[in-house]
Amino acid sequence: MSFEVRDAGIDKLRLVTKDFVLRDYTLFDGKPKKRKAGQRYEDLIPYMVDLKGQKVFDALTMVKPDYTISVNEKGLSLIVNPSKIVDPSGFHLVNDLDQVDVILKGISDSVSRDLQMRFDYRDMRVSRIDLATQQHMDQPISNYRPVFSLLGSKAMQDKKYNYSTSYNFGNKAREVNFYDKGIQLGRNDVLDLMRGEIRLLNTKEVKEALRLNSVSDLLKFDDGDLNSIYKDFMQADVFGDAQKDSAMKINFKKLYEKLETAKKESDRYYISNTIKEIGLATLCSVDGALDMFEEALKRLGNDRSVISRNMKKLRDLKGTGISLKNYTISPMVLLKELKMKFAA
Repeated sequence: MSFEVRDAGIDKLRLVTKDFVLRDYTLFDGKPKKRKAGQRYEDLIPYMVDLKGQKVFDALTMVKPDYTISVNEKGLSLIVNPSKIVDPSGFHLVNDLDQVDVILKGISDSVSRDLQMRFDYRDMRVSRIDLATQQHMDQPISNYRPVFSLLGSKAMQDKKYNYSTSYNFGNKAREVNFYDKGIQLGRNDVLDLMRGEIRLLNTKEVKEALRLNSVSDLLKFDDGDLNSIYKDFMQADVFGDAQKDSAMKINFKKLYEKLETAKKESDRYYISNTIKEIGLATLCSVDGALDMFEEALKRLGNDRSVISRNMKKLRDLKGTGISLKNYTISPMVLLKELKMKFAA
C-alpha cells in the first residue's frame, strides 16, 4: 500500500480572533494569572467579562480530541489538525478546502454547543499553517542525513536539529522538517516514507506566503494553489542555496573539533562515531576530505596502525563505491532526489 501524498495538504492550523462571545468562562480550564508579591487576586484587572457578568482574569484552555481552544488577553486561539480528523492514523493529508470548511464549521458548532462560545471561524486570521507532502524514498531515511545539512537559506539557520531519521531547521517565523513518517507513527511495516513539512509560524509569514488575511480567503483557494505555494517555498527557501553549496566543502578545523569532541566522549569508538556523524558519503565524495581526515587523526596522536587501518577501509570504499548500506551513494544524487520529490 502506498502512503504517498504528492499534493501538499494541511497538517495544522492555528486561527486567532478578538471577536468572540463567551457566556460562561467556568466551562474552561483556567490557569491563574501571575500576581506580584503581596498583590491580592481581587486587585487584578480582568481582561474580559463573560455574558454572566463574571470577571475573567485567568488564561482559559480546553483540549478536545479534534482541537485545542484557548482564551487570554490577546484573544481567542483555535488549533486544529484537519488531516488527523479525517484520518486518525496520521498518514492522510487534507488538501480539499471544502473538506476543511466542513471540519471548521463542525468545530465551531461544537464549541458553541459545549462551551457556550460563539465566533465566526471564517473571519478568523490564520496565525500558523503547516503544509506537507510525503514520498517513498529510494534510500532509508537515515542515508539522507549528510545532505540535510545543505538545505535551507541563510535566514533559516537560527536553529538546526539533525537526527538519524529527522532534520529540522528554521527560525522564529518559519520552520522546515523532514522526517521518517513510519517511525514517527510507530509503524515498522512502513519503510522509507519521508514527510516534508513547512511551518509558517505567525500571521505575517502566513500572509506573505499565502496572500491571505482570513480563513475565508484560504477557503477561496483553487485546487492546486496549496501545492504551488508549497513547491515555491521549497524551491526558494529550502533547496535554493543548496545548489550553491553543492560542492560540499569540508572545513578542517571543524572536522578536527568533531573528532576531538568525540574522542573525549567515547575514546574507543570515536573514529567510527565521527564518520557516522559526518556521513560516509560526504567523506568519500568530497575532494580532499579523506586527506584532511587522516591529518586530523595524526594530530590527535593516534597510533599509526589505527590510522592506517581506518584510512584503508575508507579509501577502499571510495574506490569501489560499494557499501552494504548504500552510504556511499553520491550526496548529489540524494540531493537531486529530494529536490525532485519535494520541490519539482
